Amino acid sequence: MGQREGGLAARGRLRAAAAVVARLAEERAAEVEAVAGVLAASAGRLLVTGVGKSGTVARGIAELFAATGTPAYFLHPTEALHGDLGRVAPGDEVIAVSWSGATAEVLRVLPHLRRRRARVTGLVGSSRSPLADACDVVLAAECDAGPEEVGPPVTATLALLALGQALVLGVAELKGHSPELAAALHPATREAV
Repeated sequence: MGQREGGLAARGRLRAAAAVVARLAEERAAEVEAVAGVLAASAGRLLVTGVGKSGTVARGIAELFAATGTPAYFLHPTEALHGDLGRVAPGDEVIAVSWSGATAEVLRVLPHLRRRRARVTGLVGSSRSPLADACDVVLAAECDAGPEEVGPPVTATLALLALGQALVLGVAELKGHSPELAAALHPATREAV
């Protein structure tokens, strides 16, 4: 395949991915704002949990929250069942990430999070899932597997990341994130300039 054909194929894949994000922007903006409001108003700490590819997304969301001034921590659901529940305190917020909404490890930790009196927000693919049913707050992508050019696992990861990033930015805005705070949280970036 020549460079021109490869560029055309890449352009098509990027457009397909952008279409997924654009669809979320049109269909989920109000829900993102509502969930961001809940998280921004909380006095508790923020933990984000998930396993597999959703766990990778969860870890990234926690890191983005921290990078924008909201202390956040990744909580592996299996490790939580083996002692890390001690990281969860009453009033904490937990975002449980699972595209299927049926991930056994995440569902298994939920009752224990409840006993710790944490509020759980589900970041899921569908509001018709066991995880969505078990959460206090739900943000569901409600999009199908996506265009053939992108494919189901990529679409799932892309949708969860996009919704997570929108939550991060919404919370940062509601908390008054400023250029000064960004500079204070990213000193190495300033030093490199």
